[in-house]
Amino acid sequence: MKSLQYLDLACNNLSGTIPQSLADLIGMAVAPQDDDSLSDIVDYGYNIDGVTDVVAYTDSSLVIMKGQQLEFTSGIMYLVNFDLSCNSLTGHIPEEIGKLPALKNLNLSWNHLSGIIPDSIGEVHSLESLDLSHNKFGGELPESLSVLTSLVYLNLSYNNLTGRIPSGNQLQTLNDQASIYIGNPGLCGPPLSKNCSEPGLTPPTPKGRKDTGDTVFFFVAMGSGYAMGLWTIFCLFLFNKNWRIVCFTFSDCLYDQVYVRLALIWAFLTRRKL
Repeated sequence: MKSLQYLDLACNNLSGTIPQSLADLIGMAVAPQDDDSLSDIVDYGYNIDGVTDVVAYTDSSLVIMKGQQLEFTSGIMYLVNFDLSCNSLTGHIPEEIGKLPALKNLNLSWNHLSGIIPDSIGEVHSLESLDLSHNKFGGELPESLSVLTSLVYLNLSYNNLTGRIPSGNQLQTLNDQASIYIGNPGLCGPPLSKNCSEPGLTPPTPKGRKDTGDTVFFFVAMGSGYAMGLWTIFCLFLFNKNWRIVCFTFSDCLYDQVYVRLALIWAFLTRRKL
């Protein structure tokens, strides 16, 4: 179906991966207003007795786009849509997504997609709405996001994205910017309050290593203190005779008291057993 311009398979039980063959959808590579391929569904005429009567397209279609449900009538012919949201898709976004530059709405939210967001996303120049929320995307955001000059809605919340948020004039004009990246604790930089580490700085020591270093330092300091104290006492005994006499007399008295007490206790216990 190479001429397909509108694909909506949202809210089903689809599984598996997104096929690379989406690059064959040449209908999403050329803007409808450029080839006028769908103009016949908007206005068509019939001839009665030489008089041409034009019948306008009056049906409407509901589209989930830009974070809300929009109703399209004749304007649907200009909408190039790719919506696979609310399924059970896995794998990654194929690089071939960049071969669909006329795509205006890409919604892959609420799946189990992983991997990185391909840099080729920046080649989808007509993209107005991009929703990749509630997946398992990781890695850093591609800088090419900042070149999507038509982008008016972006939702990357609740993934595993990390690193600095790209800066760009278009990204800074989006509404409610903080909510775009919520649920990605690894992201940093404006518009988030979390600052990124400055390049060239020594990375912070992991907490586990810091605790280990503190423990080793404590034991080394304590051992040094004990050694210094024993050496001081030894020097005092070595050079001061009176201190030696007092110390040895005290130790002898203490030894005698302990010996007598232990002997009495032993004798008392022996008598009780008898």
